[in-house]
Amino acid sequence: ALLGAPLVLALALQEVWCLHASAIEVNGELVAFMGESGEGKSTLAAFLAQQPGVKLASDDILPIMLMNGSLFALPQFPQLKLPSSSQPAQYLPPKLPLSKIYLLKEAPTIATDSLSDSETALTLISHTVAARLFNELLLSKHFEFCSQVSRQVRVQTFAYPRVYSQLPNVVEELL
Repeated sequence: ALLGAPLVLALALQEVWCLHASAIEVNGELVAFMGESGEGKSTLAAFLAQQPGVKLASDDILPIMLMNGSLFALPQFPQLKLPSSSQPAQYLPPKLPLSKIYLLKEAPTIATDSLSDSETALTLISHTVAARLFNELLLSKHFEFCSQVSRQVRVQTFAYPRVYSQLPNVVEELL
């Protein structure tokens, strides 16, 4: 019970916000994948992690924070869907820069598109875990955080065919 909503809420009190996202580590930086349930976040991250130089960093929940004007992720957050022996980021540093965020969409062809600042903020807000538990003060801090992040990191949509045979093309596009 301590690893679910109470931990997410405790982190929010420290202005660390948890995204419903999977992530990979490439060259000391994280790339996150957000999307609705069933959009392929975990599948895509796991497939990418099979590539040389890529490690799985999170499977479902990714805590993020601003520090000295830069966006960081905390990949060692316990992934609740996985047993402790299979935690993906156990060998990664506790804090890594978050360089890219993709919002996944299914489409017949691969395409990326940048979101505006306001679309980015709304996307971050809508993909925050347990935001319904936030009181007025936490909601205000969370909205301000999402606004700040949207001016620093552009979220891009990443549309791709969710067909196994197309995953090598997806890897090439992303990496």
